[in-house]
Amino acid sequence: MATNGQQGQVQQQTGQQEETPLPQGATIKRGSDQELIPANYYAAVLQSYGGVSQSLLYPDKQRLRWVFALTQPGFEEVELSAWANYYPSGNYSPKSTIYQYAQALTGGTELDAIAFDDLLGQPCMLHVEVTTNQEGSQRNKVAAVMPAQTAAPAPPPVAAPAPTPLVPPQAGPHPPAQAQPLSEPPPIAPVFDANGQPIPPQVAPPPVAQGDPYGDK
Repeated sequence: MATNGQQGQVQQQTGQQEETPLPQGATIKRGSDQELIPANYYAAVLQSYGGVSQSLLYPDKQRLRWVFALTQPGFEEVELSAWANYYPSGNYSPKSTIYQYAQALTGGTELDAIAFDDLLGQPCMLHVEVTTNQEGSQRNKVAAVMPAQTAAPAPPPVAAPAPTPLVPPQAGPHPPAQAQPLSEPPPIAPVFDANGQPIPPQVAPPPVAQGDPYGDK
């Protein structure tokens, strides 16, 4: 990825710089730590770039600062910075951080060349994390820059509660089970004729043998 002409190129100033005297009565105050935002995905735009400096981990490399302004409702005043290796030659592999930033800011399309200035104001989606250093201080970190139309991943499913374990019966002597008495059938109510005499219950005739529909003669 290269720049067009002088547009978008970052130049390092050399030589002596003019000294600015401190104002009368200048003081040193302890500033508060940066207010953290929760780890999440936020809509943002590239606000500025610049500030080439030497890498702390790799002194032979240079870093370029990227400043993103959040446009997520409720976080419009938040600005986050990210650093990426900068090569004055302008040649970046597709796996380099600067190329991936530029690709995300242009909607995820493959790039042959683009000016840094053409990326200003372009929307994107930031994956923001909260990290803790060795001293215990926390700060926000831009973990990834993605195209603006990227949907935030769905939250992980809530794990189902563990089933309640069955309690085995306690060991020891158990009383023998008592046999339940059989219930007697209800008595048959007597039937009386017109003279008040009880009618004996009718007995069903014996079944007819199979194969002889008329029975024995």
